[in-house]
Amino acid sequence: MHLTIVLAVVALALASCTVSSPTPYSQISDVAESPSDHLLHVAGRAGEVTQQDRNFVYQATVECLYNLSLATIAAVQATSPAVRDFARRVTNECGEQNWQLDLIAEQHVGATPPSKLDQYHTEMRDQVRELAGEAFDRAYVKDQISASKRALRLFVVQSESGSEPILRSFAAAALATLRQRERTVREVSSQLSNRPSPLPLGAIGVHG
Repeated sequence: MHLTIVLAVVALALASCTVSSPTPYSQISDVAESPSDHLLHVAGRAGEVTQQDRNFVYQATVECLYNLSLATIAAVQATSPAVRDFARRVTNECGEQNWQLDLIAEQHVGATPPSKLDQYHTEMRDQVRELAGEAFDRAYVKDQISASKRALRLFVVQSESGSEPILRSFAAAALATLRQRERTVREVSSQLSNRPSPLPLGAIGVHG
């Protein structure tokens, strides 16, 4: 149902062609405008596009790129089938989300979404990537719980106080998917917690 709503929002965007404080980002200045530049940018569209809208495009895209990057790593390094399944889900959902956001940003916000991670997210990704086996599984799932919470905060704020109507509708329509993703990753985390730890090498007897 939520996918139908999101697609309807995108269709509306095409037809009309005539988000608490977010986590700090190390390269948010890439999309920041001076007061005079901002006034020029929104000239003739007062009340529709604000700096919050542009920042949302940047932050939501970076978060999705981050999740996609880690999901690609998890597809190779994860040992748990549940973790690999979750990573595939993230890949599908974030790929769709970024496609829609790129379209809306270009046509209704006048902002170009970033195409790569900032330093903050790059460092977080690299810390998880260095792990292997069950340590990787647990770190990846823990990270994705935090990432889901960040995304929900970001999208809730945008859905409630964003100015550009198409972008605000996009954020609102995505909430059901984001909430379900958070529930799923918490379920995966519970499965990992209940999984017995492997025996130490010295505890394995040799019988002749």
